[in-house]
Amino acid sequence: MPIASAASVSSAFTPAVLAAIGRLRLIGRTLANSRYQGGQRSRLRGRSLDLSDYREYVSGDDLRDIDWSAYARTETLFVRVFSMEAALPLRIIVDPSASMRWGEGTTKYVAALQAAVALALIAARSQGRVHLIAGRGYEADISSIREEMEFLKRVDRFEASGELAELIEQELVHGGGRQVVVFSDGYDLEALLPLLRRVAGAKSLPFLLQTFHQDELDPPVRGELTLVDSESLREMHTSLDQEQLAEYKARLSRFMDATRSECRRAGIGYGFIAPGLSLEQVAARTFVEAGLVELVA
Repeated sequence: MPIASAASVSSAFTPAVLAAIGRLRLIGRTLANSRYQGGQRSRLRGRSLDLSDYREYVSGDDLRDIDWSAYARTETLFVRVFSMEAALPLRIIVDPSASMRWGEGTTKYVAALQAAVALALIAARSQGRVHLIAGRGYEADISSIREEMEFLKRVDRFEASGELAELIEQELVHGGGRQVVVFSDGYDLEALLPLLRRVAGAKSLPFLLQTFHQDELDPPVRGELTLVDSESLREMHTSLDQEQLAEYKARLSRFMDATRSECRRAGIGYGFIAPGLSLEQVAARTFVEAGLVELVA
């Protein structure tokens, strides 16, 4: 049975939601040394290039983009990041791993998939073709407003299968020159960050939109508990009182702060999707704050 059912994805896109996202557009910018196209230095004329940022060097970066004066000051390799007028095509990846399938009511996977579809619709209306992948063998393209209903029908048949790492590896096979937006809880951060750095090193622009369930931020249970790891299925017996709950929340907050800091250090865009936000709020607040979309003037 599909984890993302018609009642949980396509029906969320009411006329009011579609009207709200119609007031937004994807920011058509390119970072991660966007003067590169297909891994090679662009020879196109009439394109303006502007220095927009710096990030730490990763394997595969062009040595010509290293800021040697910054290295002399810090003994750390930084590369210059440029923006160009031409917009990168958008690829959206939703983490289908076991931890994302968790949650009472709307699972993290479904919430992330709804947000991903909203971003895809905004982008398709803004600049054309968008590719969404949300599980092993579950992919869909959209390139215009005329395709929205068919796109939503396809997404309703998606299932959370496979692992996030294999989906990102699959994306890397296609080369660089893209915006790659990943929706995930980020729990496997030690494996995820190197993959996103490789995306950046492939001359693409990676974003991480971190997604949690409300019960993870504020567990509704107290007392004696048996916890089951959704990835390994290992059980752990514990108890949860007010003091332990406070420590849990503090550790989760530190994890979120560390994720955000590590992304920024590596030149990876970051956003947090707060549980309980409507789709309109996710689009108009989270996507805007992450630098993905803007209001249409």
